[in-house]
Amino acid sequence: MPMAPLPMKPRWKQARRISQTACFLVFLFLFRQTDYSGTDTIPYAVNLFFRLDPLVLAVVTLALKTFVSLLWPAFITIALTLVLGRVFCSWVCPLGTLIDLSGRFIQPRLKREPDLKFLKYGILAVLLISSAFGVQFLGFADPFSLLVRGLAFSLDPMMNYLTSGFFDAVYAHAPAFVSNLTEALYQGLKDFVLPYKQSFFRLAGLSLCILAGIFLLELLGRRFWCRNLCPLGALLGLISKFSILKRIPVKSCSHCRLCESGCRMKAFDENSRFQAEECNLCMDCLEFCPDGITGFRFSLPRPRPFVDITRRQVVLASLTGLALPVLTRVRAVSGLSQDSIIGRRGPGLKSNFQPSASGAGNV
Repeated sequence: MPMAPLPMKPRWKQARRISQTACFLVFLFLFRQTDYSGTDTIPYAVNLFFRLDPLVLAVVTLALKTFVSLLWPAFITIALTLVLGRVFCSWVCPLGTLIDLSGRFIQPRLKREPDLKFLKYGILAVLLISSAFGVQFLGFADPFSLLVRGLAFSLDPMMNYLTSGFFDAVYAHAPAFVSNLTEALYQGLKDFVLPYKQSFFRLAGLSLCILAGIFLLELLGRRFWCRNLCPLGALLGLISKFSILKRIPVKSCSHCRLCESGCRMKAFDENSRFQAEECNLCMDCLEFCPDGITGFRFSLPRPRPFVDITRRQVVLASLTGLALPVLTRVRAVSGLSQDSIIGRRGPGLKSNFQPSASGAGNV
């Protein structure tokens, strides 16, 4: 017997924003802790977000043909998804938080956006199948990998260069009393914000372009990356098929459809029926409904089509995944020790975890 709808008020939207802010601050803190600070000891679990990533768990397990115990926190995310749905994407993911923030400045330009949701399932299939044959491109598709690489390779060095240049200019040209004041601030930034020793990377420009491209996709539609391209979102969407938290009503009302037109995830099909696997529980629809009938309740999942993807698309993704190990000559991840799978640079990358030509070492 299903329970009565939960009394979801607009305060849940504020709770989501608080969760996003808190998780993003934790991410930034862990990111800074990964920088070399003169000691070889890191006192924090700096790779926490990678350990929480079920996509990393799936790819590494398939590549190594064994379970890596460091990745057990991913089961927390899986359990949370089975209960609440794809909540991780909107309440925890730091890249999703930045995309939401960029939406305040980058507005969609297309009047009618094409439905490309099937692409993320194809990317997921390619990652899983190719990793099973010893080749993994997780570093080019996982949201945490893209965000960490963009920050570590480009934005972090850029911030350090500009900040150091400003304070050096003040020290060289400003009056003594001004430089005395700014030096204290500069020292505080060097102690807590700026890197201990700045490194530079050959792929800085490429990493910046990829990360910037994710945000520029907002010109095509809100949360375009999350809805159409993110393989982690695809995996969590598949898991959320079995979630026990359900939205009601299951279709948008014919006289209104405000929840459908305003949904940032486009979680309604062509028949105005709600698609739970596309919903990230942003809670916007609770405010859109003028009648106040939108809500959530716990009930057992009902059998439904697994994903909205054609057989031809599945075959194409599978063939691509099978072809990648043949077309690319890279070192297999299965040849690495388990200690090298989770690294140190960025929340989840290690200094002795060297990338291969395809990015097979870039988590």
